Amino acid sequence: MKTAMRLLSVGGLLLALVGCTSRTEKTDGGGVLLTISDFGTLPIVVSVNGDPTDPDNNSRFQIDDITISSVPKELNGTTGPLMNVELSSYQVTYSRSDTGTRVPPTQVGSIFGNVPVGGTNVINGLPFVNLQQLATQPFTDLSARGKDSETGSAVVNMRIGIQFFGKTLSGQNVATQVASFSVQFVQ
Repeated sequence: MKTAMRLLSVGGLLLALVGCTSRTEKTDGGGVLLTISDFGTLPIVVSVNGDPTDPDNNSRFQIDDITISSVPKELNGTTGPLMNVELSSYQVTYSRSDTGTRVPPTQVGSIFGNVPVGGTNVINGLPFVNLQQLATQPFTDLSARGKDSETGSAVVNMRIGIQFFGKTLSGQNVATQVASFSVQFVQ
């Protein structure tokens, strides 16, 4: 009797395991590439000081819209909903394009959204500088002294790099390449 119960229990467990498949066990048809396909209006010159009573004060540190596209790796291959990408985070990096070396820390933020396979998602108002960056050099020098004490210049030239991260519904990690643009920061 005990042997029959054990066999029945093991058989039931095997049937349950075979009958239940998680979404990560299914194929995603070959994968997707995630890309930043378009920027809206990008700032060229940005003041680190602003009017705190202006309701659009922080909009100077935002990109009005960014379009993220999902492209199947196999252009003529089969696609399906498991290739849709759930966005999870983004990263903003800074590098100097002048003679200075001081840069603010990398900004990492959470983001959510879905990019359908073969489709796009538009993100509005993404910040490329936040308070953590403004509280560091060279921005504190520009704000307080009107110039970067490292270079002596009233203008800090930077390259801003943005990258997005996510997963397909089947669990494959995907990321965009870094997309960059230049900004001049002034007092």
